[in-house]
Amino acid sequence: VREADIISALQASIDQSSSEVIVPIGDDGSVIAMNANKQLVTTTDAITVDIHYPKGIEAKSIGHRCLAINLSDMAAMGA
Repeated sequence: VREADIISALQASIDQSSSEVIVPIGDDGSVIAMNANKQLVTTTDAITVDIHYPKGIEAKSIGHRCLAINLSDMAAMGA
């Protein structure tokens, strides 16, 4: 399954026209108004062995890489 296919499936299954949706689901993530003072920023990325990290790498290093990728996406969204 390609990442683009997952994004397309999510976009099709969620009503993105709601007034609560500030930034609709896209390549980097989405922003949803929780109430007048809080917003929820979401982001996910598919991380694949031998593409994003080599086999045998420590779990701690994989976690660090996943965190860095998702924080970068949030920064790109202006979160």
